[in-house]
Amino acid sequence: MLNRKRTLMLNLGFYYEFPYLDGYSNVTAYSYVYTGIKFRLKDNLTVALTANDLFKTNHAKQTMLSDGVNYVNDNIPDSRNFRLSITYRLGNKKMRAEQHNAGNDEVRGRIP
Repeated sequence: MLNRKRTLMLNLGFYYEFPYLDGYSNVTAYSYVYTGIKFRLKDNLTVALTANDLFKTNHAKQTMLSDGVNYVNDNIPDSRNFRLSITYRLGNKKMRAEQHNAGNDEVRGRIP
């Protein structure tokens, strides 16, 4: 939360995957940074902006040695993206659900 009214929120994250062995392939480590900011303009209107893989570092390389031949799979996915979303909640916030006692009164009376 960036303000006292709790109408401005910030999210910042970091993802890291350690190097690992996948079958006969060695996969290098990779990481990426993501962030988001959200503004609550009214009780029922919210605007959010999110971004993934800000520095385009989501890049894993696989290497495999088979019969003296070194195979390299250099995968560079296009995972950088930005998203703008606007959310408007419809409905009456003043309406409350009534609480009901559902169940069998005879069975409820047997429980100590």
